[in-house]
Amino acid sequence: MADYPSAWLPSLSTWMQAKPATLEGNYAGNNSANRAINHADGRVPRLVVIIAGDASVTAFLKNYNGSALMTSLAAAAAVAGYILTKMTGANFYVGNAASYALSMNATGTNYYWMAIY
Repeated sequence: MADYPSAWLPSLSTWMQAKPATLEGNYAGNNSANRAINHADGRVPRLVVIIAGDASVTAFLKNYNGSALMTSLAAAAAVAGYILTKMTGANFYVGNAASYALSMNATGTNYYWMAIY
């Protein structure tokens, strides 16, 4: 086995202080536009994946050119895209009045999300 310089290996305390690469949570839909969902991490996610509780829709949310782009994939519909408020270190946003179901904020639906940093 190769002998690597100790500077290449992070210390145990560094590993223990590192923030996780993902965070997960859930929320109940409420038919509102640009609803803030707090991820409470302080970092801006690179990507947020949201799945409807009934598995009817999956969405991917990513910052792009000053806004957040949501791409939704639904079993009963074609791919849909929405422009939402840009994600921050505190919140990501869901809900577009064109379709609350496809923009992941329909009343009566529970949603499950994973933020990837």
